[in-house]
Amino acid sequence: MRKFKISIFLVTILLFLFGCEPTAKNQGVENNRENSGFVKTYHFESIDDEMSFKLYNIANLSNEELESIESKTLEAYDFISASINSDFERASEINIYLKEGFEKSYTGNKKSIYLYRSYRNDYPLVHELTHSLLGVGKSFDYTHGYLTQEGLAEYFQYEIGEVYDFNYGIPAHKKMNYLLERNKNIPLFKLVDLEIANDIFISKIYSDQSITLNWIGYVQVGSFVTYLIDTYGFEKFEAIYNHPELEKQLEAIYNKTLEDLEKEWIEYVTFNIEPLSKDELSSQVMRFNIRNLDLIDPAFFER
Repeated sequence: MRKFKISIFLVTILLFLFGCEPTAKNQGVENNRENSGFVKTYHFESIDDEMSFKLYNIANLSNEELESIESKTLEAYDFISASINSDFERASEINIYLKEGFEKSYTGNKKSIYLYRSYRNDYPLVHELTHSLLGVGKSFDYTHGYLTQEGLAEYFQYEIGEVYDFNYGIPAHKKMNYLLERNKNIPLFKLVDLEIANDIFISKIYSDQSITLNWIGYVQVGSFVTYLIDTYGFEKFEAIYNHPELEKQLEAIYNKTLEDLEKEWIEYVTFNIEPLSKDELSSQVMRFNIRNLDLIDPAFFER
């Protein structure tokens, strides 16, 4: 994701935009403290010995907070690795920079993640770790589009239970149900079209409308990918993930066109998903975006 500065108010709406906890092997805190007493670098390894993680504590988090992030990182790593097979060549070490300030978290490359705390003091770790472990585009760009890449990151956030300002823990299907009721859904062919998708996912001008348009994009790809995985399984989804010719690959793997799959998905969400509760509708993220829905250019919703 691209890095950009936004106001504190917008952060409350946008920033990342899814038993026993695992124990790391050979965990160690490096002897690197400043006069403040905060640990500056914190190193641990995955249980399978295939990945090392290093936290750069730029935000001066406490040891307890670092241990919590370690636990969350290992849980997400194990869950993602067990869920999907990928021929993407991972790094042997991932550096996670825990930063301050009101900016958007992003994955710089397969071994560098930059996280900014949300208004809730949470980091969107699962989302960015998905990108780092599975790749995006040719070289951490969006040359292969956004739908499967951002959709899968949203899927794992909900599955693992990562709550942050941009989603408030509300399932993507429920938010999609609301958008369908309001006729504010973007046709999937537009989310696959790279030029249009760039305007949705990476706006050059930041306003309330652009943030809500961005939010709609994430809701839709998260809901659609969740539908594909839950209905057809991970094996088929693996074959379309990050594919440079997504529409052709979808038809080859699912024996259905993008439009056919879109109709199935919309029908499922319309007739099988409960509407948002009063509490969910009154959440900050929903109140903000509901207020802006009618301000978005209607052309985005037209077929």
